[in-house]
Amino acid sequence: MQDIWLPSNTPHSKASGRFVDHVHEYTNREGEKCSRTVVLLETKVPGSQDVSAQLVKDNSEGRKLKAEYSLAWAQYEKKKAAAPVAAPVPTAVEYGIKGTPIEDLDFIGKDRLAMLKGMGFLTVEQVRDMSDSICDRVGMGAKSFRKKAAQHLVAKAG
Repeated sequence: MQDIWLPSNTPHSKASGRFVDHVHEYTNREGEKCSRTVVLLETKVPGSQDVSAQLVKDNSEGRKLKAEYSLAWAQYEKKKAAAPVAAPVPTAVEYGIKGTPIEDLDFIGKDRLAMLKGMGFLTVEQVRDMSDSICDRVGMGAKSFRKKAAQHLVAKAG
């Protein structure tokens, strides 16, 4: 199952997140090399390369992070329970994410669509709301995608 960036439950937040296992290696007092697996919450704005990570502890702060990114936490738990299998990137509809699924944009080819989804874009609204700097990171055609996404939403509403 592929790691996917899912939006926060916080209103007006543009951040998406995912929970991942991280192997922490250290040397104990006796000089022996040890490792332990910890859970991290990685967050970013869709289209951005800047990722921040927070340690998710089993305390009130950890429960708060799990609640704020409940879709991502559910995905993490599902992934942990499932056998490792490569799967396509799921759609926004499969996760119950509000907004128009990015698959509705018929002017984006399958390759570019997969690339956008891999960068954390799951809805047309996220594409419409890209900043200029995110457009630059997405690459050629992103500003056109942003404009056409806005037009698509206007046409759909009216």
